Amino acid sequence: MPIDIDPQAKRMRKRNRITTYLWNIGMQIRNETGGTLARNTLLAITGWDAVKDVPKVSKADADDSTLMAGLIVRSPISNNRYGYAFYSSLSYRDIDTSAAAAVGSTVFLSAVAGGFVFVAPIAPAKTQIVGRVTVKHATTGRIAFDLVTNSKPSV
Repeated sequence: MPIDIDPQAKRMRKRNRITTYLWNIGMQIRNETGGTLARNTLLAITGWDAVKDVPKVSKADADDSTLMAGLIVRSPISNNRYGYAFYSSLSYRDIDTSAAAAVGSTVFLSAVAGGFVFVAPIAPAKTQIVGRVTVKHATTGRIAFDLVTNSKPSV
């Protein structure tokens, strides 16, 4: 069942209930990657935790067709801990989006595990659109991540 526990989403709910439902829809996950998952890390579901009945995740990677992005981290999740990841999310205003061509530019899954880029990766890497730039800025950029609409990579 999708949940909405993000503090920013709670503030947005007061201003615009529709925005909250369109963005910040997610689920509880288990991080067993060997390190902390940072904010804005793209994830692929790779297993199942039978104890809490939640998915286990790995960093998404355009070089591996089994690790296409399905979730995004909004708050850091320590290794061997449970946390929340989201299908779609409006990022915090802390991303360097200056390399994007303009507001509305496409954001792609990167060949660097967990990352994203503003230019489509080169074959043999898979091309998966993971969002659009909503604010172009070197320090306060923002991305609308959408891993529901853009869940399938192109070959």
